[in-house]
Amino acid sequence: MSITLQSARAANAKYAPISRPVAVFFGGTSGIGQATATALARYTKGDAHIVIIGRNRVAAESIIAQFPKSPKSIYEFVECDGTLMKNVQNTTTELLRTLPKVNYLFATAGYLTLKGRDETPEGLDRKLALNYYARWKFANDLMPLMRKAKDEGEDAKFMSVLSAGFGGRIDLDDLGLKKGYSLRTAGIAAVTYTDLMMETLSDRNPDMAFTHLWPGAVRTPMALPPSIWLKPLYPLAYLFTISMEESAEYMLNALFSGENGAFRRGPKGNLLKNDGWFAGYWSTQEAKEKEPSPNNLNAYNCRLTYAELTAANKHKSDGGGADTRRQSAPNLDPAEVLAATKTRFVTQLNYAAHYEAALISDAPFFMNKEISTRQLEKHNTRARELKEQIDRSAFSNIIGGLPKYEYPKLADYAQDDV
Repeated sequence: MSITLQSARAANAKYAPISRPVAVFFGGTSGIGQATATALARYTKGDAHIVIIGRNRVAAESIIAQFPKSPKSIYEFVECDGTLMKNVQNTTTELLRTLPKVNYLFATAGYLTLKGRDETPEGLDRKLALNYYARWKFANDLMPLMRKAKDEGEDAKFMSVLSAGFGGRIDLDDLGLKKGYSLRTAGIAAVTYTDLMMETLSDRNPDMAFTHLWPGAVRTPMALPPSIWLKPLYPLAYLFTISMEESAEYMLNALFSGENGAFRRGPKGNLLKNDGWFAGYWSTQEAKEKEPSPNNLNAYNCRLTYAELTAANKHKSDGGGADTRRQSAPNLDPAEVLAATKTRFVTQLNYAAHYEAALISDAPFFMNKEISTRQLEKHNTRARELKEQIDRSAFSNIIGGLPKYEYPKLADYAQDDV
């Protein structure tokens, strides 16, 4: 059934938590984050504990002043510049000390820029810091509070609003984009890292919900900058965009209705399909089992590769012959190649994509450039080792040690698609 604004509002109006929910909004002082926090306060009639995290205290206080009040209302603002992981560390440490639980973690913080790589004092690109690293760190650090909520039989859900469905290949040797930076690669990297983050968090916490969502075209201050040259185009933009308030209804509906697992959703909270443009990405457990990797290693290509390998293996056992090599492969279980591909590729990609983020969990080391350099070099070395391991051992448990030179296409396949 398609999701409409009316159906989303109707579903949100039925929201009835068993106890006062605690919601943390990273990026709640403007845009979609602000509108969603406001909608949550309205639907709970003020019976909520809402924490807004951002840089603009004046804006936050103005937003909170408009929230409905009740005897159980708790509204807070925590100042934090999320481009610095040291600041995020300080914020999460304080939240772990003061909050009883976290039911909803909602991340929208980001900024629009046409600048190239813009490093923070910690050595991270500022765009990636907000779009991925800070969000990862908030989720990772606050997981004990989400676990408390879940153990009490309540919702425990994390949603990152970015660009679900628009990921692509990542460079395992340059996860921080220190060598191959462009606005395009930074955008693709943040999206793919977020997909992998949600899958990994879901694997570690299978009873919680983790959602990566693409909001589509929304009329936010970031999307419609106050430029006198662009203002004449604003009426045209209204034809192709929705308001922050409308978007918030879809956000809340997706947040409330999401079951356990990892999800990728579109502008109305709709699940993205695993075909066409979105092939190779996961949104359900079934799709996760069928699609072994987020980097174009779809089931179809895996079956083709499997057939080629088994045909090559048969060629070897028959003593050679060009015609033999071209024979059809025996009837073999394609699930075997899918399982092997998932094990070989997904595990390594998950590990590599998060290894660099894990390095910053102890943020103060970035204050020491020498230590930072050593840690990042360890990461780069490990990433190279992972890629070499993938190239050396891909499908080895299926083909029984068939020498690599006998299946050159697989070597190219692994090199290109990982």
